Amino acid sequence: MTSRHPLLDFIRRFFQVWGVVLRQLTLVARRRLMGRPVLGHLLLREAFEKIGGSFLKLGQIMSLQVDLLPKEYCDALLSLLDRVPTSSREEISGVFVAEFGRPPE
Repeated sequence: MTSRHPLLDFIRRFFQVWGVVLRQLTLVARRRLMGRPVLGHLLLREAFEKIGGSFLKLGQIMSLQVDLLPKEYCDALLSLLDRVPTSSREEISGVFVAEFGRPPE
């Protein structure tokens, strides 16, 4: 769902991402307390890849926070530094047309 205002879209996506982050960190805490393996780090990386945009950059920044996040999370997010999914020229051109009313050329 997109609105006509880019800031509202950004805020909506921001809270989607933080909802995923908080759910995954809660899952990690619960699984560790129960002595179970933790797999949430892979889901978190995939969420950042799916949402894309500036949230990929947020995932890249989080990958370097080894003092705040569990090692497996940092390791999974490190792949966002050099293995980011690409966008086609048509997708990028479509965003320009939607936002500015004309192609980037």
